[in-house]
Amino acid sequence: MSYTVGSTRVINTTSASGTTDFTFTFPYIKEAHIEVYNNYTKLNQGTTAGEYQVITNVSPKLIRLGTGIPSANVRIEIRRNSSLDSPLVDYADGATLTANDLDCLLYTSPSPRDRG
Repeated sequence: MSYTVGSTRVINTTSASGTTDFTFTFPYIKEAHIEVYNNYTKLNQGTTAGEYQVITNVSPKLIRLGTGIPSANVRIEIRRNSSLDSPLVDYADGATLTANDLDCLLYTSPSPRDRG
């Protein structure tokens, strides 16, 4: 069973051991914003055993684990975690809008947080 809520995809695996690839469809700006949890333990991004890679040249995008899951009934969570404290974009002055005008939009427009 799997489900997606906002920018979080939770996969409760029923597949056989050794599965390494898990898809997700939510948007993100930087790969660094993608977090992966294996049975509630956060994994690091990398290419060795116990780490994960973000594969973006396929549709839908996928996460590839460095080590396959040990058995069925494992919880894999793929989450986007973008900082709410620092802006993702720093605008420069343009012809009509100033950088200050655009920066203010980041803090005045509604931006619901995906996680509670």
